[in-house]
Amino acid sequence: MSTATSHKRRVYGRLIFAAVLALTFCAAFPSSTAYAKKRKLAKYGTIKILTSPGGLPIEINGRPEGLTTTDYRDFDRDPGVHTIVISLPNGQRWTREIDLEAGRIKCVVLL
Repeated sequence: MSTATSHKRRVYGRLIFAAVLALTFCAAFPSSTAYAKKRKLAKYGTIKILTSPGGLPIEINGRPEGLTTTDYRDFDRDPGVHTIVISLPNGQRWTREIDLEAGRIKCVVLL
């Protein structure tokens, strides 16, 4: 056997080994984007309300929603403009209109 033929076989052997190695790697570690789940669009937004002191009455869109707390309280709502009314201890009423988008969080903090 000549050295030229022997050299060609080694080159082909290395190429075949590299190809098999590459195919094995691709089969063992497929691209993660191939299996990525599609994100679902949010259908609502969240309003978070915190006050200090807590225990103040809350109204959202004219409906009573309980009392505030000194930790955030979450209210999930449809997108759109919502009217928030919080009755303060001195008898005044704090009122704001909040434009809420789907998938978004709006925070209200009264200290």
